[in-house]
Amino acid sequence: MFGLKKLFDVAADRHYWRGFAAYKRGEFERAIARYTWAIAWNPQHAWALDGGGNARGAQGDYSGALADYISATDLLPDHAGMLGNLGRCHKNLGDLDKAITVLDKAVALDPVHANNHYFRAETLGLMGRLDEAESAVSRVLELEPQDPAARYDRGHVRARRGKHAEAIADFEAMLSLSPRYPAAYYGRGCSHAALANFDAAIADFSAYLAERGDDGDALYRRGYCHLQTGAHEKAIADFDRVVALSHGGTDTLIARAAALEGLGRLRAAFDDCSRAIAIDPGLVNAYLRRASLAVRLRDYATLLEDGNRLVALPDGKSGGHFARGVAYFVTGKLDAAIAEYDAIAALTPDEPEAYLCRAAAFLETGGSERMQADYKRYLELMRQPSTCRQFNGRAWAQFALGLFEDALPDAERAIEADPADASAYSTRAHILEALGRPEDAASDFHAALSRRPDELIERKAREGLARLSTPE
Repeated sequence: MFGLKKLFDVAADRHYWRGFAAYKRGEFERAIARYTWAIAWNPQHAWALDGGGNARGAQGDYSGALADYISATDLLPDHAGMLGNLGRCHKNLGDLDKAITVLDKAVALDPVHANNHYFRAETLGLMGRLDEAESAVSRVLELEPQDPAARYDRGHVRARRGKHAEAIADFEAMLSLSPRYPAAYYGRGCSHAALANFDAAIADFSAYLAERGDDGDALYRRGYCHLQTGAHEKAIADFDRVVALSHGGTDTLIARAAALEGLGRLRAAFDDCSRAIAIDPGLVNAYLRRASLAVRLRDYATLLEDGNRLVALPDGKSGGHFARGVAYFVTGKLDAAIAEYDAIAALTPDEPEAYLCRAAAFLETGGSERMQADYKRYLELMRQPSTCRQFNGRAWAQFALGLFEDALPDAERAIEADPADASAYSTRAHILEALGRPEDAASDFHAALSRRPDELIERKAREGLARLSTPE
């Protein structure tokens, strides 16, 4: 009997090694057939069972692979490599709790088994345990410093943790090891974009797209970066391509609307917002952008309608009150506008815009102590402006309170932030007029009129020119 068992073991080993060779060649069906023969000769052949799991897993048959790995680890319960394969299979099937339990055991049994640390890092990342995932993949790099995939994965985990500078360093290290790895350009581009290094991000997304062709997500991200740099035509070209590839959802339509608005193509931008709303009637951002466009298009019926829809949405109440407040303000219904801004202040007492807009309504009624209190409250809340609207709002508040010298630098910063903004020129014009510089004020009023202002800004600019007795 001993001789017969030895004969069976030899036959099993022969089939196992032929299966292993087929697996290495990528001939997975042939490998499975050989492993199956090996198991037929020796049902206790743990290596053939493990090999069968590898071949089935390579074909995406994770359920079949799982059965093989369980049988293999039943025979060799303390084999770190086989436990690692079992844990990876649990991960691929989405059973992350089982996966991490098995992989924790595997790395405890063999702390220098790099693959198991790698599988564990992947699983921890999927579980959202990012600090542990970063630690695990860092351990892989201690064991295998030249592993480009581990470099990429650590960069990806660090990016998810918001550690973008460190992520960029990992992606760059990976590219030094494997320059033709397109995903590293994509990852580095995402981190550059997160750090507002938009030109660097554009270069990386372009390098990625040169290898991967029409990848809708990369095109969208490059388009977004073009949008941030003011390259609206290039942004639209990327967004158009995303839409043509049928990858363009509501995010793409809203982003393209922003680029179209940047080129002054207001009606086309409005239509993109409407398309986004047709896809998702609960999309707050689409209503907000369409509302801002409705102001510039002087479509106050749509503005009021969108305000009503926003107020009815759980996350749209403040935006809805703003939209309705503007609609009432520009149509002269000042008491109704003030009521809307009261509602915003009640919902979000630290929202600066509520006080700025309500103060403007009080100003239109002739000014009051409440107007001054609102402008002062706005200035208290708007300590560190960063956008054109914020600098402009602070400049106007200071102007309304008679702080003309303080207001002028903010108005100039607003124009620097967005030279196409009519409101910023109108604000600076009022300040310059108050400072006794009528020629400069008239020039700014003309600049405001040339930038497609909304109805209120146009009226104020024309009134200003009339005061200065300057022809339009």
